[in-house]
Amino acid sequence: MSQDIQRLQKRALRCILGEVSYTEACSSLGLSSLSDRQEQLTKHFFDQLKRPDSCLAHLMPLRRDISLMSYLRNARLYELPKARTARYAKSFVPYCVTHFT
Repeated sequence: MSQDIQRLQKRALRCILGEVSYTEACSSLGLSSLSDRQEQLTKHFFDQLKRPDSCLAHLMPLRRDISLMSYLRNARLYELPKARTARYAKSFVPYCVTHFT
């Protein structure tokens, strides 16, 4: 689906600016790419989810003890949730814990 949206954005930029490359068109109009916007929105939502007063805070995995983090190879603030299925391993919370902590 995101490929369809990006294809539509490329076509619209071609209609507006003519035959220029996608990166040149984005930079001249001050647009970021679709993947950059998705990444930014994902990080923003994850930051809101981490707040203790969030209604979805119960979905977050346990926080690690900060004093132990210097002894760990993967010093993430949150434990990586154990996934029994590949579908859950690729879902929002495990993705964000891996990429944004």
